Amino acid sequence: MGHVARTELRAFPRFACSTPARLVAGDIDEDGQVIDLSREGCKMLPFRLAPLIEAGLMAGAMVILHIGGSARGATLAWATPNRSALGCRFTEPCSDADLRRLAEAAPSPAAPPSKYLASPARPPY
Repeated sequence: MGHVARTELRAFPRFACSTPARLVAGDIDEDGQVIDLSREGCKMLPFRLAPLIEAGLMAGAMVILHIGGSARGATLAWATPNRSALGCRFTEPCSDADLRRLAEAAPSPAAPPSKYLASPARPPY
């Protein structure tokens, strides 16, 4: 079978990151990690999957994402069947300054992820 060319459909480039985040939608309030970010959206990996499945969180849901000290409105664009990854489209695109600030809010790549999971207190984001 021959090589198939892949076309990039995104309007803005995505930047890899590892930023603590919180997703809020109705009764859902779940911590997670944003692993990539663009002016128009992000990919989030929630830490707990069951509450999202039980609540029936699906594409099209309006959510609030708390990332890097600010809250951003978003629409859930897609979700894996087990909700282990969520694609969110911001209701208002990030400015270049916002994108830089959010990228700088990411913890050092050398920081162990367990420091975020082990803490019983919710980080201030």
